[in-house]
Amino acid sequence: MPISNDDKGFYLSLFDHSHSALWNSFLENSTSASFQFSRLYMQHHQNRFEDISVLFWRRDKLLGVLPLCKDHKKAVSHSGLSFGEIVWAEPMPLWQKVLFWKQLLQFLAAQGIESLYLKPLPDYQKGTLDHSNEFILGRLNAKIVMQEFSMVLNAPQLSTRKKRSLQKAQKAGLWWRRENSFTDFWDLLSLNLNTRHQTQPTHQLSEIQWLASVLPEHIQLACAYQNSELLAGAVLYLNQNCLHIQYMANSDKGRQLGALDWLLTELQRHHPNIQSFSLGVSTIRAQNCVNEGLHIWKEEFGAKLALHQHYEVQVQQLHLLDSIWCKKKKI
Repeated sequence: MPISNDDKGFYLSLFDHSHSALWNSFLENSTSASFQFSRLYMQHHQNRFEDISVLFWRRDKLLGVLPLCKDHKKAVSHSGLSFGEIVWAEPMPLWQKVLFWKQLLQFLAAQGIESLYLKPLPDYQKGTLDHSNEFILGRLNAKIVMQEFSMVLNAPQLSTRKKRSLQKAQKAGLWWRRENSFTDFWDLLSLNLNTRHQTQPTHQLSEIQWLASVLPEHIQLACAYQNSELLAGAVLYLNQNCLHIQYMANSDKGRQLGALDWLLTELQRHHPNIQSFSLGVSTIRAQNCVNEGLHIWKEEFGAKLALHQHYEVQVQQLHLLDSIWCKKKKI
């Protein structure tokens, strides 16, 4: 059922489960979306958030989707995801996007929501350059409320120390394979996070195991061994032209032998068509600081800093969209 409409046939509707197949198909055909926006991925935490995801239509044609949840008087895209923004059909003119933004903010205001929080997908995870959402957010006087960054590899430029680490791993006769079971790696990861950072993985073992089973082309586990001993592992999130390391861990012996360094280098070598290889964030959100040791470790692969910016816009700023277009001069 439309939640807004105009005389040109543009309208919004709230997501319900009858839209799941259409939503997923739309994302699969987009070059500027993440598989994490799919309803399959979002299903594992659907009971934790009040979902108010939105679909954007012109008559019977779907033109955009926005994963969205409600948090008191704030709408967030999305509390259960690393990123979240409106994904548009391609190609699509800016005037239509501005019109939909107006309808979206009008709808949120009618729900008593005061602000909208977005985490746009960074360029290295997109197949197409499109900053239309960021442009509109700027015109709405949206505030940048958080900055994080990932370290991203395009072409490896290994430091001398990394080269020595790889030589050590090769001499130790390490080998790797993809695994279907996450149990052993999750024990190693959980121990590492608890011992070194006093935290635990974001996902439960049962959650990541289920996600990998329903999205096997997007979520995979690679592990490095010496003989039959697990030394290191990495959970891969494969998204279009980007391979992102969601989780990684070394055992004590693995650190001594350079197992994780070697495994990540092998993974990049085995994915030659991947344009961007993301080693993940080096920032600690709770402390608003950079983990220097982790950051240097990633720099030594030749990784470069790729910025993530989170925006918050006040819904009452809707009227600012009326001044985007230059006024035509009367002749």
